[in-house]
Amino acid sequence: MKRILSCLCVLVFLSVAAAVPAMADTYAEVTAPLPDQEVYTGPWPAAYEQILTTYCDGILNYQETLYEAYIDGEYAEVPCRPVALEDLDRDGIPELVFLEFLEDECLGNLYVFTSDADSARCALFIPGVTLLGYDDWLEFRIYMTEDHGEALAVEFYQYETPWILTFARNAENRYELVTCLTYRVDNSGEDEDNEFFRNGENITETEYWALLDEIRSGQTRVITALREDCAWYGLGLTLDEAFTALGEEFTGNSAQAQGPVYGLAIQRLATRKGPGTQYAGGGTYNVKGQYIQILSRAYDKKNGTWWVKCVIPYRGKERVLWTGYKRFDQDQLPLESIPLDEEY
Repeated sequence: MKRILSCLCVLVFLSVAAAVPAMADTYAEVTAPLPDQEVYTGPWPAAYEQILTTYCDGILNYQETLYEAYIDGEYAEVPCRPVALEDLDRDGIPELVFLEFLEDECLGNLYVFTSDADSARCALFIPGVTLLGYDDWLEFRIYMTEDHGEALAVEFYQYETPWILTFARNAENRYELVTCLTYRVDNSGEDEDNEFFRNGENITETEYWALLDEIRSGQTRVITALREDCAWYGLGLTLDEAFTALGEEFTGNSAQAQGPVYGLAIQRLATRKGPGTQYAGGGTYNVKGQYIQILSRAYDKKNGTWWVKCVIPYRGKERVLWTGYKRFDQDQLPLESIPLDEEY
């Protein structure tokens, strides 16, 4: 089975909090911090829209991957669907799961983001769960091993090396690596020289298969999408379908989608009670780096500048005030996407 593609590269690395002894030539460092430490603020659908927009290039590159699968007696090219919305922890809010593609390494990387009512953040990252463009061992599987999302497992290959990883959800609602199983084949043809590892330490072949059977027997729910011909091809949704499921339309920029508009504050927000310095001050708020909901915009003819009306979190409450449009990331938040306030 072959995959033909042309894709974008983003450099990323694996995170888990638990320390695991590293074996030689391991596929990634297992104790590095998560590549995305950002807290995406806003109601969870809006937060997920921000995340999907941030990673849309890599997701689309993965989505353009075509799989050559044997279906109904003929070979056919099957497109990838690299996004899923799955309530892994059964709290009523789905987790956002997606794959992105890295050109330099030809790797498909897995992200899991989790959310509460007000924000979302990365809970798990695994690089190279698929090796795109390689002829063998392309399948990968993600499945839960406990009903309420306390544990999950991921199985995949890098070249001919299998990786079986198990994770447990910690108190911060992120997944920590618990078990890493793999083996190396002795290509000389002498099977007795194969090496088997658990968490970087040698184990016997009998121990390896017993541990793998134990992990697989705990499977409760499969997250990856499976075709009838057993070709693993993604997670179930295209990028457009994911935006539709979130109640929006994908435009290439989440700020342009219908519904609430959020802007990334690049400065502290000095505010006024109206769109101009002629109005009384409303205070200055240290929300730099946060996504702030923007309700409308107005043009200050006196000073020739645009102002935007914002919903600013303050001590557990919200304040609706005006601030300069210049205090937001303007590349991410085109002015046309903000409704015009006709009052001014």
